[in-house]
Amino acid sequence: MSGYFSLSRTLLNDPLWLTSVFSPAQAFIDLVGLAQWKDSYIRIAGQKVEIKRGQCGWSEVNLAQRWKWSRGKVRRFLDEISSTGKIIQQTNTRTSIITICNYDNYCHSGNDDDLEMVHQTEQQTVHQTEQQTVHIRRKENKENKEKNTNPTLFGDAPPEVVKQDVDYFPQAWDLWPKKEGKKEAQKAWKTAITKEKPEAIIAALQRYREAYDEDRRDEKQKYQYTPRFSTWLNGERWNDLPPPDDDDDRPDMDFTGMDKTEKAEAILRLAGIGY
Repeated sequence: MSGYFSLSRTLLNDPLWLTSVFSPAQAFIDLVGLAQWKDSYIRIAGQKVEIKRGQCGWSEVNLAQRWKWSRGKVRRFLDEISSTGKIIQQTNTRTSIITICNYDNYCHSGNDDDLEMVHQTEQQTVHQTEQQTVHIRRKENKENKEKNTNPTLFGDAPPEVVKQDVDYFPQAWDLWPKKEGKKEAQKAWKTAITKEKPEAIIAALQRYREAYDEDRRDEKQKYQYTPRFSTWLNGERWNDLPPPDDDDDRPDMDFTGMDKTEKAEAILRLAGIGY
């Protein structure tokens, strides 16, 4: 099959695109969409970093949160598509730059005026969609006789708008290694997300699961001493080691002299997985 079809970058922020765990194909398409369509730059820790057309400056941590993967899975995926010539990775002390190989094969390669026109059209579409959404939500709220106690940007939202966060539980359950007491875990999850954003809990779970997978000790023993997910949630253990934005250089944690397995064990003990 050959030829092209156009996709607006507004799709990348659509709930239909972001709600579920990404597939590998979706992740690659997402990388192409996240890449800069013209030379630009980003700022990291106050430093200006040049980003060329066809490049994106997303870290493994941010991609893991966006794709709902563990950081280890993101790294393995990037290494795989790098080995097949789809991307080139450039990593330094400040950031990680991903270059999409043959970017012009995926994205319009016309002159700058054409590209600017496409970009302006996309921005107009985003604005019109937002205005339409605001109008629809306000109309729904006005017609809704039962007032909801959880106000949103548009006022008292109908129940189907407020309850979007329940979609995070399947991902959280999938990340926790011990599959026991699912009903209790669901109850504990509903309580937990009233205390912390579900995205923050998911990020901590991804960190712990990565450490769990890297721990090379006996699987039966490791599983035996892993608490149920409901116990971990009720103890608010996501606060024990919040995932950092970069590598493990947090001032309150000292991994000096530890090998990969020892560091994983230390993280697991903080997660309440100790033996």
